[in-house]
This record gives sequence, structure tokens and C-alpha cells, in this order.
Amino acid sequence: MTTHSHKVRRVQGHECSLPQEDELITLYINGGLFVDFRRRFRQYLMVSAANPESKTVLKSTAQIRLEESRHLRRYYHMIHPFSEARMTWEMIMIVVYTSLLVLMPLELGIPITESLILYSKFFLDLISLMDIALFFCTGYFDVRKHKIILKPTLVLKNYLFPFFFFDLISSLPYNMYIVQTKSYDLRWLKFFYLVKLTRLPTLSKYIRKFCIRMELYSYKLSTVNFALWFFTAIWWATAITLLVYSSVENYSLQYYIENPDIFNPTLESCYQVVRAFMLVAMSKIQTDRPLTMIFNIICILIGSVLNMVILAQVMQIYKRHSSSRNKYDNLLQEIAEYMNYKELPPPIKNRVFRYVEFKFQKNIFKEADILNTLSKILKQDILLHNCKKMVEKVDFFKGLPGSLILRLVTKLRSEIYLPNDLIVQAGIPGNAMYFIYVGSVAVYTINEQEICHLEDGSYFGEISLVINEPRVASVIAITNCEVFRLSRKDFMEAMEPYPNLTGKIREKALSRLKRTKQMTDDYHQRIKAKVSVAFDEPTILD
Repeated sequence: MTTHSHKVRRVQGHECSLPQEDELITLYINGGLFVDFRRRFRQYLMVSAANPESKTVLKSTAQIRLEESRHLRRYYHMIHPFSEARMTWEMIMIVVYTSLLVLMPLELGIPITESLILYSKFFLDLISLMDIALFFCTGYFDVRKHKIILKPTLVLKNYLFPFFFFDLISSLPYNMYIVQTKSYDLRWLKFFYLVKLTRLPTLSKYIRKFCIRMELYSYKLSTVNFALWFFTAIWWATAITLLVYSSVENYSLQYYIENPDIFNPTLESCYQVVRAFMLVAMSKIQTDRPLTMIFNIICILIGSVLNMVILAQVMQIYKRHSSSRNKYDNLLQEIAEYMNYKELPPPIKNRVFRYVEFKFQKNIFKEADILNTLSKILKQDILLHNCKKMVEKVDFFKGLPGSLILRLVTKLRSEIYLPNDLIVQAGIPGNAMYFIYVGSVAVYTINEQEICHLEDGSYFGEISLVINEPRVASVIAITNCEVFRLSRKDFMEAMEPYPNLTGKIREKALSRLKRTKQMTDDYHQRIKAKVSVAFDEPTILD
């Protein structure tokens, strides 16, 4: 059994009797003014288990702890992309980007002199400039490498090309400058706002994260994304229509000053755009001017394409009703109905839902069917990638032939345990060993004394593969755990072509069993000695 240091990591929800490590943040901020505030603020900038991406990329508390350590040790002044701070800022930017998408077409279509709109746009531009500054000190997740990047030079390179220049050009407050300096001949500068459209995918990504946090999945998420793109197209087409109407009707700045209700021509233009896009045709301007005729034709052609896009999207959303994530939603509904029929109490219901969520990670797929479509070599590569390192950590597996390691890996079976689930019990003969793939467990003696914690990559119960002895310790899950189980029967089948190695492994197992029993006896002796000293000390009464 692999063991860790005397001090163990604090696990939320687990009442631990062992000495616990201090929070990492206390090692880096251990003095000075406003210590508590600085610690909370720094924790706010570090990776958070509440972030939906953390649950996908960093599946266990041990991995999150390692990421925290890497962040504090090497990139202290960076903001983690999976932090609460970044998540909150992205929620703010959803509001900012959405507001800009509404206001920018108005600025392009007509001269705005209304103070409220003018200063609102100026305020949003300032927040956009702040967003640019934050991008330089915020890490990112590299999807191709499946790696969290916090190195400042890589972050700078990733944002500088090509987003920085687009964001900067589209975030400068041109309209405020034009109005304040009365430089109306520079109104063409406002067309740089069009560059902000390059951030539409970013807004879509932020909305997707928000929907995931709010547990809106699959076709619901597709519907939100499609609605965003559709209404953006309608609104920006309205701005272009305003420009055309202004040129045809010769609307001047003076006209808009004398008619301050800017939303009347805006709504009228929006109405005409919807008519064209829905193939009802334009009807605002009846003129023989070539510009207007060409514009009407373009709008109707765009409407034809848009109708096909809408139909395709609706069909795709309907198809996603049967996707893996929607299957997950349906499974939850079926489970809920089943538990209601059985009248199960709420604690059991909660444990069932937690089990399903951890097992499927909100997606359902048939792993056996997927693996059956792959070649034998690919299946072996996948198994080796997941399990080979864990198997090679076992002392009496070291030095075994690669072919035997592969046979052992193919015999592993995945099992999932929730917090407080008993995995093995002391005093009962064992017939399998376990490898912890994700999660944390606590190890107890036969007298229910907690002695250590085991985390990702650890193993226990290896002696039971070759010796039919009662287990010397109980193991209980303290977080959601996925473990791989290797039974004695499967182990013997894998070892069958290697009879000479079986005896060597048995000798190593006997030696390890002897050491384990000695460690357990020593631990009990230390506990008895502490109790004896406690009773021998004199008691002082007031």
C-alpha cells in the first residue's frame, strides 16, 4: 500500500483525525497588513473547484491542489483561467459585449447626441479596455495540448496575435472624441467598431460557460447560441439599412438633432429587415435609385440564405435531442421517476444523482461499443495510456516484461465510489487490489484509527493477489473516486504464461505483508504509549 506523509490534505466534508497540512495560500501569505483579505483575494484568483471547466480538466482534489501549487510557486501574479475571478469577469463581459452589440449599430447608423447613450457607450469602451489589460495577465487552456498555460510569455503571444489589435481598435471611444471635439468630419472612425464583431465567438463561448454553470445542456445551449447569432444579424442589418435610408433620404445631423427620438427610424428599419429576411420583401422606399434597388435585392437574397440556415439549425437542434448530453438528461429524468416510484428518501436520491454525474460527467456513451470499433493495437494504446503507470508503481510488479504488464492492464475493471463508501474492510480476506485513478481515500486500522490518506495514482490491497490473508486495514472513500480493480482470478490468468515469476512475486508479497504488520503493530504501540502518558500526568484542580 502506498502511503503519504504524516500530514494529510484537508478534504471538504471529511472529519479527519490526522494532522492536516496548512492551506497552500497561508505558506505564501503569512504576515503583513490585511492578511485575511489578501489570502481571500489571492484564493479568488486561483483555480476553483466550482468552475465547470475545473471539473472537466482537473477531476480530483489532488489535481486541483497540484495546480494551486504550480500557480503559486511559478506564476504567482497571473490569474488562473479556471478561477472564480475569471468566471465572474466573464459574466460581466457577457453584459458588456451584449450591450455593445446593441449600441454599436445605432452609432454606425445615425449620429448619436443623447448623453445617456453616449456616456453609456463610453463606459462600455472603458470596460473593454480593462478587459484587454486583464487578458495579458490571465492564463488560458490550450485545447490541443489539453494543458493550462500560465507562463506570461506564452499568454502574451497567444493574445497578441491576432486578438489584441482588433480589440484595441474596436474599443477606443471614437464617438465621444468626435462629439466632444465636434470633429464630425472624422465620423468614419466609428466604422472601426465593426472590428468588435470578431469577438462574437468569445461572447458565444462565455454564454456557453454560463449555460453549463446553470446546467443548461445540449439542445438548450444550441438554441441560446443560435438566438444570439440570429438577433445579432438582424440588429446589424438594421444599422446598415439605416445608413442606406440616410443616404437616400439625405438625413443630416441636424435632422437627428431636431428629431431626438432615434428609435423610431431604428425600429422602422428593423421592421423592414425582418420583412426582407423572412422573404416578405422590402417596402420602405419606392424609388428607381440603383442603390436602393441593389440593396433590396441583396436583402432578399440574404433572407433566402438565412431561411435555409434557420431550417438547418432547427434540424440540428432537433437531432441533438438524441445526443450524448441529452441522453444524460433523459437518464436523470428516468432515474428520478424510478426513485419517486420506489419512494426513496432524499439522502439516497442525492447519492444516486452524484454517482451518475461523476460516472458519466454529464455525457453518455457506450465505451464498449466505441472500443469495439477500434483496432486491437489502438485499444491496447488507450488502456496503457490510462493504467500502465499505475501498475508499474506496484513494488512487486517492477521489472516485469512489457507483455505481462499489458496483460495485467487489460484485466483492470473500473469501479466508482462516493464519499463514505467502504471499499475494503479490515479483518476480511481480500481477493483484489485497487488502483486510485481519480479521488482520495482514507485508510483505517482494524480499531478504526485513521492512519493516512491515499490519492490519485496510489494503490492498496496488492498482497491479496497472492496471499489469502485478512486485510490489515479498511479503506473508505472521502471524495468521489474512480478506481481500477484487479481481482486475484484475473491476476492468476494473466500470470499463467509466466510461472517462474509467480513465485518471485509471492516472496515479495510475503515480505511486504510482514513489514505492513510490523508498521501496524508499531502504530498501535505509539497510540498506547500516548494514552498511558496522558493518564499518568497529574491533574491540577482549581
